[in-house]
Amino acid sequence: LVCFLIAYIVFILCDTLLLREPFEGEHLQLELFWSYKIINVQFKQMICNVFLFIPVGVLLKLLGVSTRLVLFIGFAISCSIEIFQYLFKLGLCELDDVFHNTLGTLIGLLIVNWFGKQCRKRLKRDSDRNTGL
Repeated sequence: LVCFLIAYIVFILCDTLLLREPFEGEHLQLELFWSYKIINVQFKQMICNVFLFIPVGVLLKLLGVSTRLVLFIGFAISCSIEIFQYLFKLGLCELDDVFHNTLGTLIGLLIVNWFGKQCRKRLKRDSDRNTGL
């Protein structure tokens, strides 16, 4: 799982930094939820940012990382990407991306928590059935 997590983070870095060309123009947007004002244009990007980080939450949680640390790591990776995009003019540094990436991390860890809960319920039910309770 650790190797898969590292490979996935490298994939994220390639997608968001390493394979991008610098461009001239606006590189900073610090208004939170600005993209919701033009949701008809930004919707696909917003959804992609959420989905991009779901595996981060899943993998970290499967590795036994605490919920708070999972969220912090997802947030920190996202902030790092945005800062590098700004410094090297590789994209628009925006708070909305950090929000959506962190939301994706949260969804990933909630998926693991939900499946874990379902598995425990099923194991308990099967155990109860086998012991005659």
